[in-house]
Amino acid sequence: MEYKKGERVKHPLKKDWGLGEVISDSNREFISVFFIDAGEKKLALKYVQLIKVTGAESDNKILDKLTSETSDQYRIGKAPNSSASHNIKTWQIIESKMATLESASFEQLKIWCRSHDFSGGGDGFVKYCIKHGWLVPANKKINSDLKP
Repeated sequence: MEYKKGERVKHPLKKDWGLGEVISDSNREFISVFFIDAGEKKLALKYVQLIKVTGAESDNKILDKLTSETSDQYRIGKAPNSSASHNIKTWQIIESKMATLESASFEQLKIWCRSHDFSGGGDGFVKYCIKHGWLVPANKKINSDLKP
């Protein structure tokens, strides 16, 4: 089955992931989907046939925001300089998730960081990372992007 960017889907075996939105057109082997309760997942199409969702069942404010706000994408900026163990632990989650992605939405970052055990939780940690330049808008140039 083919999937197009923007289609809403559900995983037949992972009901706890909730509603998802296809974030890249499917190729022959893989598809990337952002699920409300699980974040972004790269799925092998030979192992799963997602259920397409339409109509009222496909309505979701978080996914609508994901689609409409391309400026809400962030990527890794400068290296963090925190020695706080709770920051290091949560930052490692972001690094591992971003290892194969160019960028992630603010909402997706919050989901990845939801277990952050300090004031503000995931939302607070993502804002902290943006404030300190650890995460930068995906369209912003940083020194490593510039060719000599």
